[in-house]
Amino acid sequence: MSSYAALCLLFLSCNVLNEVNCHQLEAVKVSSRLPEGRQATSAIFDGKDVIYIIGGSNRNSYNTKDILKYNVTSDTIEKVAELPRGLNDGTNSMDKDGNIYHASGEHGPIASEPHKIYKYSPSTNTVEIATSLPFSAYDSATVSDPENRDKIYILGGWPYPEAIVSFNMATQTAEWSHNLSSNYYPMTAFNDDDGYTYLFGQPALVPTVEQWVIKLNLSTNQVVATGPHNFPRLKGKASTVWDGRYAYVIGGYGDLRSGYHADTILQFDPVTMDYVLLPVTNFPANRSRFLQEVSAVYVHTLGRIYIIGGFSMADQGGAATWIYHDEIWYIELYPGQPTTTTEFPPSTTLNPDVYTCQNRSDGMYPHPYSCDKFINCNGGQLTEFRCPYPLLFDPVGLTCNMPHLVDCEITCVGREDGVYPHPQDCSLFIGCADERVHIYQCPTPLLFDPVTGRCDLPEIVQC
Repeated sequence: MSSYAALCLLFLSCNVLNEVNCHQLEAVKVSSRLPEGRQATSAIFDGKDVIYIIGGSNRNSYNTKDILKYNVTSDTIEKVAELPRGLNDGTNSMDKDGNIYHASGEHGPIASEPHKIYKYSPSTNTVEIATSLPFSAYDSATVSDPENRDKIYILGGWPYPEAIVSFNMATQTAEWSHNLSSNYYPMTAFNDDDGYTYLFGQPALVPTVEQWVIKLNLSTNQVVATGPHNFPRLKGKASTVWDGRYAYVIGGYGDLRSGYHADTILQFDPVTMDYVLLPVTNFPANRSRFLQEVSAVYVHTLGRIYIIGGFSMADQGGAATWIYHDEIWYIELYPGQPTTTTEFPPSTTLNPDVYTCQNRSDGMYPHPYSCDKFINCNGGQLTEFRCPYPLLFDPVGLTCNMPHLVDCEITCVGREDGVYPHPQDCSLFIGCADERVHIYQCPTPLLFDPVTGRCDLPEIVQC
């Protein structure tokens, strides 16, 4: 390829693909370290400034009980609690109160130790058993239920790569609900903002040369679309994060002969169902053929992917050497850009009959019918944004925050069926049916009367 053609290709990448392609990504090693080289940890971001790192195993295959707390602001790490037993390759989820649920297991059935979901409460640094699992959740993936913020799905893993286990964090009950239409092992997954689940992996038991991505509607268990058949083969456990626009797969692949360099991250676009490999300087495996068993989280407040531990096979002096990493790195996806709440990707556009930015000052406003969304008005133009799960929009601080710190008035949970006044707009009212929210607007110029529960003339209504 000529230098002119390469320049044109770079120009097209920057303008047609996305701005992440327009600068060189770099992995920055933080000062803090894990207590030892560890792989197969599981990490989760609390939405503010803390990443919790749970379990994992060392080079001697010893599973740790540790629950570590890493502060991204102070760059400090400390042990805050312990699991009842050492576990690795688990998955985490967080409820609306900030409690963390850890589902894990060990390779193969262990009759003497039933598999559990453990609940860790950061407010008290205590761990308790939430419920039992029907089998080990070893090497599984976890996604949230788009219709129920209290429910998660634990997908696949060993020894049942086809299984879907539903877990309700509110009732703390788990059951094997149904099976996946496609079985992957190993597998990684994420949910987009429209509620679809995407599976990456290798077909279980019968590995093939062609790999692909599956877009799945979990509520119907129907495959909606499949991705490119030249998707890199996931030979080991990978980690996936979602920034609201793209998914990023870290580790699990690497084959120089096929052009899949290990010192890259894989960026997947759910709109086009295609991917690009993004080179990263100073990557943990920049001299390696293979990196796997890392845990990764996306810290939306900083626009960074944090990568924790893992192991890589490096070729040092002609001898293959396994390296167990004790480091924590971050990759800044959008360097130089402000990291305020307005960075979150836009969702759908509101019906102008329900809400408009005309005659409103520029700034952020609460969403009229969804606590996890907010609206940005700029020059009369309306853009709708969604907070990263499980955060809600705080109308006082004008930022996304943990649910227990947000006073969200637009809810039907705990309310009887009926109509209620809208907390921000007198021309709107809330209809509750089976604890679901429906927003209605009075005909112009009428306003909603909370006393009579009807729309009436403005001079009659006390708003």
